[in-house]
Order: sequence, then C-alpha cells, then structure tokens
Amino acid sequence: MAKATDANAETLERELDTPARSGFRAIGQPIRRKEDHRMLTGAGRFSDDFRAQGEAYAAMVRSPYPHARIHGVDGAAALALPGVLAVLSGADCLADGLKPIPHTPVPSTRFDMKLTGPGGAKVFEGPHMLLPADKARHVGEAVAMVVAETREGALDAAEAVEVDYLELPWVGHSEAAMGPGAPLVWDQATNNVLVDTSFGDVAATDAAFKAADHVIAREFNIGRVTGVPLEPRAALGVFDEKTGRYTLWAGSGGAVRQKGEVATVLGIAEDDIRVLSYDVGGNFGTRNRLYVEFALVLWAARRLGRPVKFTASRSESFLSDYQGRDLVTKVELALTAEGRFLAMRATNISNSGARCVSLSPLAKGSALITGSYDIPAASLRALSVFTNTAPTQAYRSSGRPEVNFALERLIDIACQELGFDRVELRRKNLIAPDAMPYRNAMDTRYDSGTYQANMDLAMGLADWDGFEARREAAAARGALLGLGLSNYVESSTGAPKERTEITVKPEGVVEVVIGTQPSGQGHETSFAQVVSDLLQVPVSVVSIIMGDTDLVSVGGGSHSGRSMRHAATVMSMAATELVEKGRRIAAIVFATSVDRVEFSGGRFRAPDSNRALDFLELAGAAAAYELPGALRGGLAVATDNEMHEQVFPNGCAVCEVEVDPATGAAVITRYTAVDDVGRCINPLIVHGQTHGGIAQGVGQAMWEQCHIDPGSGQPLMGSFMDYGMPRSDNLPPLKTEIVEVLSPTNPLGIKAGGEGGTTPAPSVVIGALVDALKGYGIENLDMPATPFSVWRAIRDAQGTPPSKPRTAP
Repeated sequence: MAKATDANAETLERELDTPARSGFRAIGQPIRRKEDHRMLTGAGRFSDDFRAQGEAYAAMVRSPYPHARIHGVDGAAALALPGVLAVLSGADCLADGLKPIPHTPVPSTRFDMKLTGPGGAKVFEGPHMLLPADKARHVGEAVAMVVAETREGALDAAEAVEVDYLELPWVGHSEAAMGPGAPLVWDQATNNVLVDTSFGDVAATDAAFKAADHVIAREFNIGRVTGVPLEPRAALGVFDEKTGRYTLWAGSGGAVRQKGEVATVLGIAEDDIRVLSYDVGGNFGTRNRLYVEFALVLWAARRLGRPVKFTASRSESFLSDYQGRDLVTKVELALTAEGRFLAMRATNISNSGARCVSLSPLAKGSALITGSYDIPAASLRALSVFTNTAPTQAYRSSGRPEVNFALERLIDIACQELGFDRVELRRKNLIAPDAMPYRNAMDTRYDSGTYQANMDLAMGLADWDGFEARREAAAARGALLGLGLSNYVESSTGAPKERTEITVKPEGVVEVVIGTQPSGQGHETSFAQVVSDLLQVPVSVVSIIMGDTDLVSVGGGSHSGRSMRHAATVMSMAATELVEKGRRIAAIVFATSVDRVEFSGGRFRAPDSNRALDFLELAGAAAAYELPGALRGGLAVATDNEMHEQVFPNGCAVCEVEVDPATGAAVITRYTAVDDVGRCINPLIVHGQTHGGIAQGVGQAMWEQCHIDPGSGQPLMGSFMDYGMPRSDNLPPLKTEIVEVLSPTNPLGIKAGGEGGTTPAPSVVIGALVDALKGYGIENLDMPATPFSVWRAIRDAQGTPPSKPRTAP
C-alpha cells in the first residue's frame, strides 16, 4: 500500500534534485506537482489566453428546437450590422466541400466488445457536419456561425440571423425512441436503433436461470449528466496564405487525434495543420471528441483571410458539450438457496443523442456487467438509440458506473428480499485472488486483484463495526443514518499507439516528447518521476513536452485511464534503447570498446577508465566529440509502441449518509475508498485523482442531472443555478487508501488511478440512502437523490417510520 503525505515533500524534492544514486527511486514518492506554480501564478496557457493580430470573433446561432427542418438561413439583417464580417450556414459548408467529423465511435482495439448495428450491420453513425443543412436535431445545435470584429458584435449579430425552421415531432428518451411510430432522428435510417448486439452464452445463462432457487430482476435508469470542466471550450484558428498552413489553438484530450480529424473535415493534408493544446482546464471525457467550432474557426479564417476565435459561454457549454451516462438497464440475477450467483442477464439501452459520437460507454460497460463477482454464465443485449438530445460521449469511467450501479443495487435488493447478509453474500461470490487471471462470462480477462482483501480493508478503515453506535446517536437527534458498500472493477484500454522521443541535452536537460494530453492529472510531474528512475537523473531536469503537433507526431491522448500506463511503457522501452546508445557513446568518450562499458547505479563505467558518468555528464562530454553515423544525434531516441492489453483497476467504497426525514435533506458523513491502481507512481497525485473521481460520482448520485422538459424538449440546466454540483462544503473529509497489486501486462505493473473513485460512488451513496430509509419500505431511489425526491419517497412510501433505530443488516 502507498500512503501519500506532503509533510516530507520538500525533503523529497531536495533529494530528487541531487545527482543520481543507486537504489533511490522517484517512483512511489508523493512529489508536489511541477505544474502547480505555473497555474497558481496565472502563467497557465489555456486556449482562451491566446491572441492573434487582427483576430475576429465567432458566435454560433443555435437551434431553439429539439427537432426542426431547416428551410433556409437569412443573414442579411446580421450582415447589415456594424463590424459583421460573415454569416455562414450548413449550405456554405456543403458548397465548400467540408466533410463530416470522423468520430470513429465504435471501439476497435483488440479486446473491445464488437458492437454492430441491427442484424450485424455496420453501425450508422449519423454524419456530423459542422453546420447542418437539413435539420436541427437537438436544442443548442449550431446551425449558423456569425463572425464579427468583436465578440459582442458577433453575439448581437447572431440574434439577428433568421432561420426558417419547420418544427418536427421529437423524442428524448431512449425507450420512447425505440417505440412504434417514434419520430425519426435520421431520415436515412428506418428506425432510431443504431446498435443491437448480443453477447455471452444465452443457452448456458437460460439453463442456469431455470435451475436457480431465486431470481431477482429490476430495471434501473441511470440518468444523464455533463462533465462541466472548469474551462469552457475555446478555439483560435489562423490560416497562413503564404504557406497554405493552418494553426489551431484548442484544448482537448489529444492534439494528434484532433489534427487528423480537422484535416479530414477540411479536406487537407495533415502536414498542412498544426494543433496546439497546452493547458486544459478539465476534461473527464467531455473534450475527447472534436467539436464543430474547432474546424469552423479554421474554415472561417481561410475564407476571411484573418484569425477567428470562438469561446463558449457556460450556458452554451451546458447546451452543447458532449454529455455522459444515460443508460436504461434491465438486469436479472440467478442465485442458489445458499446465495451462490449462478447467472446474470441484462439488456442495456444507451442514449447516443442526436449523433453517434462514441460507443465507448456501451462497449466498456458491456464487458463488465458481472463486476467483481464470479458469475459463471451471463448474456447481454446491448442497444444504442438516437434521440433529439445532445450527443453522449465517454464520461469519467465510461460505462462502468452504470453497470456497477445495476449490479451492486441488485445485490443489495437480493439481500433485502432473501434475507442474506450483504457483506457475506458479496464475500461468498467475489473472485478469489488465486483465480487471477480471471475470464468473466463476457470473455473479458481480468489481470490481477485481491477483491476480498480490498473489501475487508475498506470496512476496517470505515469502522464498519462501530456503525451501530453512530446510527443510534443519529436516531437520538431525530436523523436516519444509512450505511452503503460497493465493490467495483473497471477497465483501462484506450488508443493502443504511443510514441516518445527522449533527448539528453548537453545543457543538462532531459527532454521527453509524449503524445498524451493532461487536463489536470499532473503528467509533467509523474512522467518526470518515471524518466528519473529509468535514467537515474534528477526529477527537476526532466522536461515533458506535449500538446504541439509540430513536436508530437504520434500519440493517443488522455482517455480511458491510458496515459500513465502507455507513457511509462514506451518510456521504459526508450530508456533501454537510450542506455544501449549511451554505452556506445561512452565507449568513444572512454576510448574503449562497447562490450567493456556497463550502466549501473545511474552511471556509465568501464574497467579501464577511472571515469564514471551519469547521463547528463555523458551528454556534456559527448558534445566535444564528432560522433559517427547513427550516434550523430547524441543521446536521443524515438520509440513507438502499440499495446492493446487491458488492465483492471478495482476496489471498494463504504459510505454513510444521514437523512433528515422531515425535509429529505441528506448529508454524507463518512466516505472511505480503497483502490488498487497497480504501481502507484505518485500517491499524492493519485489520492487527488481519487478525491475528484469520488466527487463526480457522488455528484451524479445526489445533485447532477441534465433534465429535459417533457413538453418542449428544452434542457432545463442552462447555468449553475439549475445544475447541482459537488462542493467542498457538501462532502466530508475523504478517507482513501491505495493498494498496489501489480499488473502483469506492462513493465511497471501500472493499472490506472483516475477513474476508480467514480465507479462505485453512485451505487454506494444510493445504497447508504436506501439503508437509511429501509424502515419505510423504500427499495431504491432514482438519481439524483435530491432532498425533494427523498422527501417525496418518504411521503409516498407504505408503512410507518420506525420509532427506534433498526438493527444493521
């Protein structure tokens, strides 16, 4: 286990800045983040911070209707206003030959679940044009763009653009979209179902259900939320007429991917565009796919011959950011009389929104419907449906919190109905450590884990045995205290290709180019720790270079918990190459043969030389020599890797929630999380990631909801006045513990540490709330469990509230 504290951070940082010493490791140390000083002193480089001489400003005209045919766009009144430079529409996009955004939404790594359309057909994605010429398919979709000399002028002109709409029937809920006679989101399709795929062994599952002593079946609706990154999206586009080259400043989850996508949309060669994505103010999946405005500003810049900038308002972000979750899941669990899990059946219906941007949530959730438990047989029908809502996309722990919620809540309900102890039923069915590597009923291979030990550790840290005394104390105050527990396993895959270029410079700096894209994860620090250990150089001399496609040629960006694992793996490979190259250069410096040079304890040595040089000293010494052939570039290597293997972070969460039965107000009083992240590079950063992940999962459970008015299709969350968020004053101090069970799939044994906090949070919070309210006969609560919904559930419940504290199950 790794415990993080910053009490000795200054001492650690001084030690890590000393020359290399054998046996000292930067990996595993809670070093404070290098990037924090830049952020805290206002020196961050976010997209909206950039300016270009003569830049104009873009504003979007957005659809007020969830579904409407566009008969025309009239920009005459807008163009008559002072300073207005252009009004562009979907018809202009078509006239200029712009292509749809190539989202490539179907996951395609070697171990991804293979999703298909109905009958095994290719998935129809719904082409994502920058501006639609045919129909608006959700409220907030951009249907025209205005460019003006000032931002205010562009916004005023956007109000003057007249769009001739024919309002059409609309559908917002996935099950309604599947019904007979539902409005078609896409005229090119015969219905709204874009994915319909079955997985698992149906015959074995049916046989197990037939033989079961008990069957528990429920339906859960995991609602829609949005990522709400601190920095709204922004883009600055420049076109150089002399070179014919475009430059885009836009924060994202990966500059290399966005470069290729924008080039496809504009119909240009990838070499003709440079994308810069420096500091990014939050992502959580929201930024991992291309937004229309990023290509629109480049297109406008070319047409107008001057830079064009766009910055979204917070209300625009609520309307048009890619959103998350939104799954209807129907699940059944078959058990023996003794409580052994025999089989599971599920139907998962994902709401893709108006376009298919990403099917990652459906695919990843499908692979893990059996969770942390040894369930011998399972079958699943996975569907995705178009609706007249904003597109959905991977959102932190893509697809796993939804299936975890369904399974853990189903287990709690089974305990309540059948009289099992909720801890012992879980313990009886958790996958044992000696079963690893374990292949689940969806043919997904878990790499490693100690699931039972995680649960025991979480219960111990949470003082599970002391809960009854706390419940009685709450009851004495007129409050109801509930206790929840949730085990989880999640997966980490991501884009398989990664590249690093490592150069040890004579000036005493190690430059590392890598294709990931941080948005607050601390890559500049944790990646430097990895390189520091691999090369035995001080952390402070390692400079991580990211986010500029003129420097970063290959890279999968940051998503799916992939960054540290992929980066550390390719860096390990590069370090091996660099040591070998260093031996050859050292042989020249030492005037000896290569086979007599060794690298140990961070230094190159040869028995016939009294010199011992570390990497930095060797780079300085080599500068005085004319190196031959392949060594001419000095201590520099470029290494590529393709890695498809999955890893499976896992853990357990325990939560206590206190409810005021008179008002329905609920307060989380305790929260404990245990997370197996494999090798932990920087526990200070990983604990911070866990805290943030917990906050996002708890946010969905208690406050967050993208609500659509059922009568008009209007989203009712245009600002933070309408969208509840977790805050520092509504979360207790979080008790988190890191477990390190190494993964055998990569050199450092890394799993992932960015999403585990989110995965069990919705189920454990709702589990605790239901435990507090069980005396009313309440079996489940829909999310978010706001004070009003809890109050209403109490009032609607059958039975009489208990007059004294209940005994904990």
